[in-house]
Amino acid sequence: MSDHHGDLLMTCLRPLAHSIYRLIFPAKTVGLDNYRRLPADQPLIVVANHPGHHDPILLISRINRNLHFLAKTELLDGHFGWFFSRLGLVRVNRDKHGSGLEQAKRYLMDGHIIALFPEGTIKFKTVNQLLPFKHGAVKLANATGAPILPVAIIGRPRPFWFRRCKICFGQAYHPNEQLDIDQETTRLQEKILELMKANGVGNVEIIPGKPAQNPGKEPPKQV
Repeated sequence: MSDHHGDLLMTCLRPLAHSIYRLIFPAKTVGLDNYRRLPADQPLIVVANHPGHHDPILLISRINRNLHFLAKTELLDGHFGWFFSRLGLVRVNRDKHGSGLEQAKRYLMDGHIIALFPEGTIKFKTVNQLLPFKHGAVKLANATGAPILPVAIIGRPRPFWFRRCKICFGQAYHPNEQLDIDQETTRLQEKILELMKANGVGNVEIIPGKPAQNPGKEPPKQV
Protein backbone atom coordinates (compact mmCIF):
# COMPACT_ATOMS: atom_id res chain seq x y z
CA MET A 1 0.00 0.00 0.00
CA SER A 2 1.44 3.37 -0.95
CA ASP A 3 -0.31 6.69 -0.52
CA HIS A 4 0.89 8.54 -3.63
CA HIS A 5 -0.36 11.94 -2.50
CA GLY A 6 1.07 11.47 1.00
CA ASP A 7 4.43 10.41 -0.36
CA LEU A 8 4.48 13.35 -2.77
CA LEU A 9 3.67 15.97 -0.15
CA MET A 10 6.10 14.49 2.37
CA THR A 11 8.78 14.40 -0.34
CA CYS A 12 8.21 18.13 -0.89
CA LEU A 13 8.18 18.86 2.84
CA ARG A 14 11.45 17.11 3.68
CA PRO A 15 13.81 19.54 1.87
CA LEU A 16 12.13 22.44 3.66
CA ALA A 17 12.58 20.69 6.99
CA HIS A 18 16.20 19.84 6.18
CA SER A 19 17.04 23.44 5.32
CA ILE A 20 14.72 26.20 6.50
CA TYR A 21 13.44 24.51 9.65
CA ARG A 22 16.92 23.42 10.75
CA LEU A 23 18.15 26.99 10.25
CA ILE A 24 15.39 28.51 12.37
CA PHE A 25 15.18 25.74 15.00
CA PRO A 26 18.73 24.36 15.24
CA ALA A 27 19.28 21.24 17.31
CA LYS A 28 22.24 18.98 17.88
CA THR A 29 22.07 15.56 16.22
CA VAL A 30 23.75 12.57 17.85
CA GLY A 31 24.20 9.06 16.44
CA LEU A 32 22.65 9.69 13.03
CA ASP A 33 24.98 7.05 11.55
CA ASN A 34 22.87 4.47 13.40
CA TYR A 35 20.13 5.39 10.93
CA ARG A 36 22.33 6.02 7.90
CA ARG A 37 23.95 2.59 7.98
CA LEU A 38 20.55 0.87 7.60
CA PRO A 39 19.49 -0.30 4.11
CA ALA A 40 17.72 2.55 2.33
CA ASP A 41 14.79 0.40 1.20
CA GLN A 42 14.02 -1.62 4.31
CA PRO A 43 10.94 -1.15 6.48
CA LEU A 44 11.68 0.61 9.75
CA ILE A 45 9.84 1.63 12.91
CA VAL A 46 11.16 4.92 14.32
CA VAL A 47 10.19 5.31 17.97
CA ALA A 48 10.80 8.47 20.00
CA ASN A 49 9.79 10.05 23.25
CA HIS A 50 7.47 13.03 22.94
CA PRO A 51 8.51 16.19 24.84
CA GLY A 52 6.91 18.76 22.51
CA HIS A 53 4.92 19.72 19.43
CA HIS A 54 8.05 20.06 17.27
CA ASP A 55 8.94 16.37 17.54
CA PRO A 56 7.54 15.13 14.20
CA ILE A 57 9.27 17.86 12.18
CA LEU A 58 12.51 17.26 14.13
CA LEU A 59 12.47 13.66 12.90
CA ILE A 60 11.54 14.69 9.34
CA SER A 61 14.44 17.16 9.33
CA ARG A 62 16.97 14.40 10.12
CA ILE A 63 15.71 11.36 8.24
CA ASN A 64 16.07 11.33 4.47
CA ARG A 65 13.13 9.03 3.78
CA ASN A 66 9.41 9.68 4.00
CA LEU A 67 7.92 9.05 7.42
CA HIS A 68 4.38 7.80 7.98
CA PHE A 69 3.43 8.98 11.46
CA LEU A 70 0.69 7.51 13.60
CA ALA A 71 -1.52 10.57 14.13
CA LYS A 72 -4.56 11.13 16.29
CA THR A 73 -7.93 11.51 14.60
CA GLU A 74 -8.35 14.97 16.14
CA LEU A 75 -5.35 16.22 14.15
CA LEU A 76 -6.65 14.89 10.85
CA ASP A 77 -10.15 16.27 11.46
CA GLY A 78 -9.01 19.67 12.76
CA HIS A 79 -8.60 23.04 11.04
CA PHE A 80 -5.51 21.88 9.15
CA GLY A 81 -6.80 18.38 8.52
CA TRP A 82 -6.80 19.01 4.76
CA PHE A 83 -3.00 19.35 4.99
CA PHE A 84 -2.23 16.58 7.47
CA SER A 85 -4.47 14.10 5.68
CA ARG A 86 -2.27 14.50 2.59
CA LEU A 87 0.98 13.64 4.38
CA GLY A 88 0.48 9.88 4.38
CA LEU A 89 -0.29 9.79 8.11
CA VAL A 90 -1.86 6.76 9.77
CA ARG A 91 -5.15 7.70 11.41
CA VAL A 92 -5.41 6.57 15.04
CA ASN A 93 -8.59 6.79 17.09
CA ARG A 94 -7.14 6.90 20.60
CA ASP A 95 -10.45 5.73 22.09
CA LYS A 96 -10.32 2.49 20.06
CA HIS A 97 -7.88 -0.26 21.01
CA GLY A 98 -5.41 -1.14 18.24
CA SER A 99 -6.61 1.62 15.92
CA GLY A 100 -4.32 2.30 12.98
CA LEU A 101 -2.10 -0.77 13.38
CA GLU A 102 -3.41 -2.58 10.29
CA GLN A 103 -2.73 0.42 8.06
CA ALA A 104 0.71 0.82 9.65
CA LYS A 105 1.46 -2.86 8.96
CA ARG A 106 0.62 -2.36 5.30
CA TYR A 107 3.02 0.57 5.04
CA LEU A 108 5.77 -1.52 6.63
CA MET A 109 5.11 -4.49 4.37
CA ASP A 110 5.57 -2.13 1.43
CA GLY A 111 9.00 -1.10 2.75
CA HIS A 112 8.07 2.26 4.29
CA ILE A 113 8.99 3.89 7.60
CA ILE A 114 6.45 4.15 10.39
CA ALA A 115 7.18 6.75 13.06
CA LEU A 116 5.39 6.90 16.39
CA PHE A 117 5.50 8.33 19.89
CA PRO A 118 4.47 5.52 22.27
CA GLU A 119 3.75 7.91 25.15
CA GLY A 120 0.83 9.12 23.03
CA THR A 121 0.84 12.70 24.31
CA ILE A 122 2.98 15.55 25.61
CA LYS A 123 0.60 16.05 28.56
CA PHE A 124 0.85 14.92 32.18
CA LYS A 125 4.67 15.15 32.32
CA THR A 126 7.74 17.36 32.01
CA VAL A 127 10.35 17.12 29.24
CA ASN A 128 12.56 14.89 31.42
CA GLN A 129 9.82 12.42 32.28
CA LEU A 130 8.61 9.42 30.32
CA LEU A 131 5.01 8.27 30.39
CA PRO A 132 4.28 4.53 30.17
CA PHE A 133 4.71 3.32 26.58
CA LYS A 134 1.86 1.83 24.61
CA HIS A 135 2.51 -1.50 22.87
CA GLY A 136 2.04 -0.46 19.23
CA ALA A 137 5.71 -0.31 18.22
CA VAL A 138 6.49 -3.79 19.51
CA LYS A 139 3.29 -5.22 18.01
CA LEU A 140 4.26 -3.79 14.61
CA ALA A 141 7.81 -5.13 14.87
CA ASN A 142 6.58 -8.60 15.83
CA ALA A 143 4.00 -8.65 13.03
CA THR A 144 6.24 -7.41 10.20
CA GLY A 145 9.84 -8.21 11.15
CA ALA A 146 10.77 -4.53 10.79
CA PRO A 147 13.48 -3.33 13.19
CA ILE A 148 12.89 -0.61 15.77
CA LEU A 149 15.08 2.51 15.76
CA PRO A 150 14.93 4.23 19.18
CA VAL A 151 15.32 8.01 19.25
CA ALA A 152 15.62 10.29 22.27
CA ILE A 153 14.46 13.89 21.83
CA ILE A 154 15.96 16.03 24.58
CA GLY A 155 14.42 19.42 25.25
CA ARG A 156 12.29 21.56 22.97
CA PRO A 157 13.78 23.69 20.17
CA ARG A 158 13.66 27.45 20.29
CA PRO A 159 14.37 29.83 17.40
CA PHE A 160 18.09 30.23 16.68
CA TRP A 161 19.13 28.60 19.97
CA PHE A 162 21.41 25.72 19.08
CA ARG A 163 21.96 24.26 22.54
CA ARG A 164 18.30 24.04 23.38
CA CYS A 165 17.53 20.60 21.90
CA LYS A 166 19.16 17.29 20.91
CA ILE A 167 17.95 14.43 18.69
CA CYS A 168 19.78 11.24 19.64
CA PHE A 169 19.59 8.09 17.50
CA GLY A 170 20.20 4.71 19.08
CA GLN A 171 20.96 1.42 17.36
CA ALA A 172 18.20 -0.37 15.49
CA TYR A 173 17.22 -3.73 16.94
CA HIS A 174 14.65 -6.53 16.71
CA PRO A 175 12.45 -7.56 19.63
CA ASN A 176 13.55 -10.52 21.71
CA GLU A 177 11.19 -13.39 20.95
CA GLN A 178 11.63 -14.74 24.49
CA LEU A 179 10.13 -11.61 26.06
CA ASP A 180 6.41 -10.91 26.28
CA ILE A 181 5.01 -7.66 24.95
CA ASP A 182 5.08 -5.88 28.32
CA GLN A 183 8.73 -6.82 28.87
CA GLU A 184 9.69 -5.83 25.34
CA THR A 185 7.91 -2.49 25.60
CA THR A 186 9.73 -1.82 28.87
CA ARG A 187 12.99 -2.70 27.11
CA LEU A 188 12.22 -0.13 24.40
CA GLN A 189 11.45 2.53 26.99
CA GLU A 190 14.72 1.76 28.78
CA LYS A 191 16.68 2.15 25.53
CA ILE A 192 15.28 5.66 25.08
CA LEU A 193 15.86 6.46 28.76
CA GLU A 194 19.51 5.39 28.43
CA LEU A 195 19.91 7.55 25.31
CA MET A 196 18.63 10.53 27.30
CA LYS A 197 21.01 9.84 30.18
CA ALA A 198 23.97 9.26 27.86
CA ASN A 199 23.37 12.65 26.25
CA GLY A 200 23.25 14.89 29.25
CA VAL A 201 19.93 14.38 31.02
CA GLY A 202 20.98 13.68 34.56
CA ASN A 203 17.63 12.78 36.04
CA VAL A 204 15.05 10.99 33.89
CA GLU A 205 11.89 9.86 35.63
CA ILE A 206 9.62 7.09 34.36
CA ILE A 207 6.09 7.83 35.50
CA PRO A 208 4.68 4.58 36.91
CA GLY A 209 1.49 2.85 35.88
CA LYS A 210 -0.06 1.51 32.71
CA PRO A 211 -0.72 3.72 29.66
CA ALA A 212 -4.20 5.16 29.47
CA GLN A 213 -6.38 4.07 26.56
CA ASN A 214 -6.40 7.70 25.43
CA PRO A 215 -3.25 9.28 26.93
CA GLY A 216 -4.23 12.74 25.69
CA LYS A 217 -7.31 12.75 27.91
CA GLU A 218 -6.17 10.99 31.06
CA PRO A 219 -2.94 10.25 32.96
CA PRO A 220 -1.47 6.75 33.31
CA LYS A 221 -3.55 4.16 35.12
CA GLN A 222 -2.18 3.46 38.55
CA VAL A 223 -1.53 -0.20 39.39
